[in-house]
Amino acid sequence: MIKEISLAQHPLSPNEERILQVWSDTSLQVQIECFGSPPDPPILQPCSTCGSFAVESGQPFTFKVPDEIFRMKNGKLHIKITDSSGDKREYKLPAGKFAVSGE
Repeated sequence: MIKEISLAQHPLSPNEERILQVWSDTSLQVQIECFGSPPDPPILQPCSTCGSFAVESGQPFTFKVPDEIFRMKNGKLHIKITDSSGDKREYKLPAGKFAVSGE
């Protein structure tokens, strides 16, 4: 069972690093997918940040917002956290040049 999650949820800018920390009774998987727009709706745009990662309970996990996708686009990072008992949490964080500046 997932006990606690530490993740700032404000919009992400290109090249920004963010730390995710999860506490659980069991092993954890973190999956990250990047969705850029245009087109609208945003489509999955695989990159070096995307993937599925094994994370230990309490271990800080750092990910970086890919500049190659979000330098000139807006979109979202989908973060899915699953433990081995099947407990899941999902976050959709706005990302991009305009997500932060408000343009």
